Amino acid sequence: DFDKMSHRNMATRRILTTKPKVIVCSPPCTLFSILQNLNVAVHGPEWEKQFQLDREKAARHVDFCVKLCKLQMAEGRYFLFEHPLFATSWTSTRLKDLCQEPSDSTVRADQCAYGLASTKGGVTRPALKPTRFASNSQHLLGELGRRCSGDQSHVLLHEGRAAAAARYPDGLCRAICREVKKQVQEDMMS
Repeated sequence: DFDKMSHRNMATRRILTTKPKVIVCSPPCTLFSILQNLNVAVHGPEWEKQFQLDREKAARHVDFCVKLCKLQMAEGRYFLFEHPLFATSWTSTRLKDLCQEPSDSTVRADQCAYGLASTKGGVTRPALKPTRFASNSQHLLGELGRRCSGDQSHVLLHEGRAAAAARYPDGLCRAICREVKKQVQEDMMS
């Protein structure tokens, strides 16, 4: 629970002591969803009050992830930050600041290109899930920019199907691991 200072301190200490070559930050994104913002008009003031409290907590989580990403860069190591392409988190000051670092950039990916699928009515079909990645590793960004070919229909990630899509598809995991390995090999040669 990164809302607890002791947990944030423990994570920071672990990164400082183990010195991972790459960290992957994928904080919960539900509260930054455009669809969640539409619920404000439907549920009323009490729901909105709780939503704002939950959203503030989620924003602190994103801010902490950004701090970890900056720590990695300061130590000469790498990070990968992921959130849905249209998440409102990308407009936060800290995340904008991270994405404007000289050694950093972002790329859009469609997770169906990595095998993301969902089931509706007993039929499994690809799920688009446009995603934005930020990283200071050009190897990661070069591989994680795959887009949908456009030759398939997709199942929409609503009506309870979005939660299952919070898990990275195997193809995306393999792509991340493959590019981290390339980055490590390149760094060892320089």
